[in-house]
Amino acid sequence: MSQLNDKVAQYFQAERTEITNLLLPKTLNELNLDFSKEDLEYHFEMLNSLLYRVSNSLVSTKEETVASETGYDTSNYFFNRGVMLRETVNVLCVFRLSLLKYLRQSDLIDGSEIHEGFIVFEEIIFAFDEAIRATTQNFNNQIDKNKKNMEKELDKISVPVVLIDDKRAVLPLVGDFTSGRLQSLVDRTLAQVMEKNVEAIILDFSGIAAFDTYIAKSLFNLIHALELIGTKTIITGVHPSMAQTAVELGIDFSSIESYGSLRQVLNKS
Repeated sequence: MSQLNDKVAQYFQAERTEITNLLLPKTLNELNLDFSKEDLEYHFEMLNSLLYRVSNSLVSTKEETVASETGYDTSNYFFNRGVMLRETVNVLCVFRLSLLKYLRQSDLIDGSEIHEGFIVFEEIIFAFDEAIRATTQNFNNQIDKNKKNMEKELDKISVPVVLIDDKRAVLPLVGDFTSGRLQSLVDRTLAQVMEKNVEAIILDFSGIAAFDTYIAKSLFNLIHALELIGTKTIITGVHPSMAQTAVELGIDFSSIESYGSLRQVLNKS
């Protein structure tokens, strides 16, 4: 690393609080963002920490910079308040540009070779790029986590084995089914059927959004599992396309009592 790298790194470490205090308000004003006192304090904390990592990157390898970067909004403060990712990235981009201008206008690079100055600028840009990359990854991971949590909650309420009388129940199949949701459907249905001592269950297919090979096989396996525990299965609401898919797969539903609609079964009773 060059002497200029060391010089700038030491300066950033010593003066990062002052630099952040100077550049942060300008950054937020330039972006015309509304922010509370708490927002400002959190931005300050995150940028102050980022400047420390940037200073370290000036005297580290790129691999070390990548490995040490944790990203912005590490505690999901802005994510939990519904702040869009692009707004956070914009703060980082504008702050980075302000930092480079600040450095160019200072006397830190006076007397240095041009190529040394370019190297410092490139490494600062790289460090911020890594911060943006890590921030984006953290944001996407949090979205995925929330989505999975929502799916789990949906699964809890979307497998309602509803008792019709003391011995019979109906299971409405509604929406799209991922592999995870299908497995949850099988597990929860079997558990509820045994818990409620259901002797016959009606599987209503009319609300299924899409019916493919995997779904057909999974539901057939569910029916077979229900038979093994002594529960009779009746199916309703099978669309022509569903029937065709089952035939193409060689799945034989002929031994299973079926009706065009749930109403027909209930009227028969």
